[in-house]
Amino acid sequence: MRICEQPIVNAIVVSALERAKKAGIDMTYQINLPAELSIKDVDLCNYLMNLLDNAIDAAAMLPINQRWIKLTMHIRANYLYIEAENSRTGEVLHDAKGNIISSKGKNHGYGMKTMLDIARRYHSDLQVDILPDRFAVQTALLLLIDQNSD
Repeated sequence: MRICEQPIVNAIVVSALERAKKAGIDMTYQINLPAELSIKDVDLCNYLMNLLDNAIDAAAMLPINQRWIKLTMHIRANYLYIEAENSRTGEVLHDAKGNIISSKGKNHGYGMKTMLDIARRYHSDLQVDILPDRFAVQTALLLLIDQNSD
């Protein structure tokens, strides 16, 4: 199945679509990307896998008719724009600084920190919106940066 020209994104999204379908989650997407991106494959992979794992886990906690995920990815100027929204319920845990730890319980939360670290590496941040019925995460990763900088 071809979602987009970028092979890493294609593989991760196809896998997420299969997992979402098995969990009874309606997952939609709008992805328009070139084959090549100046973001390290490991960073792109880690970011997307954490983003989609979190969304699938959160949506799966709801009754079947309330499970959904929307993923948007495209190039906007010199940035890779990524947004995911998903249905959600339950408590979202924060650390003492107000950073999101987890919506899955006390022994989780590394994914959000990993995503934030990757966003900052590409001169961005995470915008997180927590509403009673949905969770949204957005970032815009700067393209064309020195691949050797960490």
